[in-house]
Amino acid sequence: MSTTTTPTNKAAWLVAEKVKPLEVKSAPYTAPGPHELVVRNAAVAINPLDWKLQDAARYPLKYPAILGQDVAGEIIEVGDAVTRFKVGDRVLGHGTGIFTGRNEESGFQLYTVLGDNLTSPIPDSVSFEAAAWLIDRSMRSFPKESSRPQPPVHKSEADGRDCAGLGWRIECRL
Repeated sequence: MSTTTTPTNKAAWLVAEKVKPLEVKSAPYTAPGPHELVVRNAAVAINPLDWKLQDAARYPLKYPAILGQDVAGEIIEVGDAVTRFKVGDRVLGHGTGIFTGRNEESGFQLYTVLGDNLTSPIPDSVSFEAAAWLIDRSMRSFPKESSRPQPPVHKSEADGRDCAGLGWRIECRL
């Protein structure tokens, strides 16, 4: 009989509105849902929205909150319905915790839960740092907010669930 140990997670918490610095402390480890995966973060990018949320509190967050959207790392667990990825894959992904209110989906922690539709593989030739940076920089290449591609929403042909893919996602097939 094999036993598995739940990983110990830590996060950089924004404990209240406009508080500095972030507080590094324990965070719950969350197993993935059916169409989710858990990434052990190797690199996270500081998106301008992250520091603006800490500095100006212009978005309604539920405190304490974990910020961070742009992550890269290795998959350690996959949900039952995930077919594109497996444990050990190197990936980049977009964490949605600040929008969903689910801290486990945010990036400023050791382990992040990502939707499989917001995750892309990265080749061994691309560093985790470059991959995390790529997500943030890909959005900055557009001159105006209105000219940025919007995430398409469609029904999955496989199971009919709603899927929001990143219209600007780069598959990193270099």
